[in-house]
Amino acid sequence: VSTSVNANKHVRPLNKIILGVTVVVTVLGLVLPKIWIDDLLTPIAFLLILAGIPHGASDFVIFQQLLDKRKITQQIAYFGIGYTTITVLYLCVWWISPFSAFLLFLINSIYHFGESNWNYLKIESRLKKSAIYSIWGAAVLGVPVLLHFEEAAVIIQEITGTHVVISTAIRASLIFLLCFGNLVAITTLLEEEHLETHQFYREIRHFLLLMLLFFCTPLLIGFSVYFVFWHSIYAVKDQFNLLELARNDQRKKAYIRQVLVISLISFVGVGVLYIGAHNLMNQGYNLGKLFVFIAVITVPHSLLMHYLYQFKVFQEKNDWSELSDLH
Repeated sequence: VSTSVNANKHVRPLNKIILGVTVVVTVLGLVLPKIWIDDLLTPIAFLLILAGIPHGASDFVIFQQLLDKRKITQQIAYFGIGYTTITVLYLCVWWISPFSAFLLFLINSIYHFGESNWNYLKIESRLKKSAIYSIWGAAVLGVPVLLHFEEAAVIIQEITGTHVVISTAIRASLIFLLCFGNLVAITTLLEEEHLETHQFYREIRHFLLLMLLFFCTPLLIGFSVYFVFWHSIYAVKDQFNLLELARNDQRKKAYIRQVLVISLISFVGVGVLYIGAHNLMNQGYNLGKLFVFIAVITVPHSLLMHYLYQFKVFQEKNDWSELSDLH
């Protein structure tokens, strides 16, 4: 209980800040001219990379916690071999069939986003949990893409070499189904007593706010706010909570140290890349390849986060649901 109380003190202000930022950006999306995205396209693309670095920089520390009974040499070997193998195999898929690799990235991202939001659910049926994860993830990824499909189609074509066309009527129908489906799913979770009343209202409020954000802002602006504030920051919180619940002070220090060091090095590297290439990026050159890079580094990280959410200490601690209530 004390762990839960301490976590609440730190997370409540963070939750209010994230909600406030989302509301402010949504309002700005309504009042500022649409041309503002032209000058911000490249900085936002690089922001997506920068924001993802901290919540992936600590992967090895989390991996160590998951393999706590193994020797350090085994942990390093398993981590290195696993990450390298997954990355190389996925790169091979990109080389053989970019469109297939893109579809795999979408499926992986949809599940990853949904699982990160709903990881506190206590549902025995894996099929039902996967369905909840998938429909939620499909909405936060699919709605902004469908709303701004002309922008997304350019990136998709550069990534896959395929020109995708979806009619306005079909896009509108898909958006309606995704929004309506999530509202039904959240209501069903309440009726089946998988959610408490305050959790139900929180999830409804957050979902509607995110959809409003996507409707009011350009594609990369809206999705960046979601990815940076709603996904990455909470993923860092989930990772640190694992070490909190495991009572591992040594790994908490290693976690903070590794995040700071790797993030600093990465920020410098990405900053140099931005200075050297931003003019070409502003012309649309190689923007798609930037997202391929994001896709390649996302797959092993999302698999690790999946195992984190299945970790025994997460399943056994009764106060974990209280920590997640603020998610």
